Amino acid sequence: MLNWPARAVQVTRISIQSLSLDGEVQSNSATVIAALRYAHQHGRVRRVLLSESRPAYDGRPQAAALLAQGIAVEYGIDMALFARIPEAQVILVGADAVFPHGLVNKLGTHPLAQMARLHHVPIFSLCTSGEFLPATAAPLVRFVEHPGHEVWPDAPPGVHLHNRYFDLTPLPLFSGIVSEDRVYTPAELRTHLQRRELAPALLRLASG
Repeated sequence: MLNWPARAVQVTRISIQSLSLDGEVQSNSATVIAALRYAHQHGRVRRVLLSESRPAYDGRPQAAALLAQGIAVEYGIDMALFARIPEAQVILVGADAVFPHGLVNKLGTHPLAQMARLHHVPIFSLCTSGEFLPATAAPLVRFVEHPGHEVWPDAPPGVHLHNRYFDLTPLPLFSGIVSEDRVYTPAELRTHLQRRELAPALLRLASG
């Protein structure tokens, strides 16, 4: 069971963007929201620090969902979230896919995890076991470039716009990965996933 700090201040980085994984669309924001709702109902959440999550501003509907549960939310730009890490007792992120070598989530998760370690703030990923994948599935994941106009609609000619939605965070940076089954340490989850086999049809896709 996740050892939730009493009256914790949370920093959340919630992914509700889609990840192309053999044609499926994955989303994990509901998992984090549900965990915060449960913790709030049991008096364990004082406030949530939430970023806007550009370019689609995914943080806005998440802020509304948390407020609807009576949870205090402080909302700001993405880069400001890093500066507020020392205020937090725990950091929560989702996951779109988890491999033995790392976790795929919204871009910015990797530096957030690095900053969490620097400031000695525990960081957990909350996801379902359906996101757990063996290393052989890694070729199925594509980090694609999305339209630049999402970042800067009227950018002057000659400016090259980068717009990736996801990054990969090494598992050892996490304090734990929480699924519906249990809380895994990074080492435990790595061992668990190394034993996991990919379905034959997906294995053929990955090999091709």
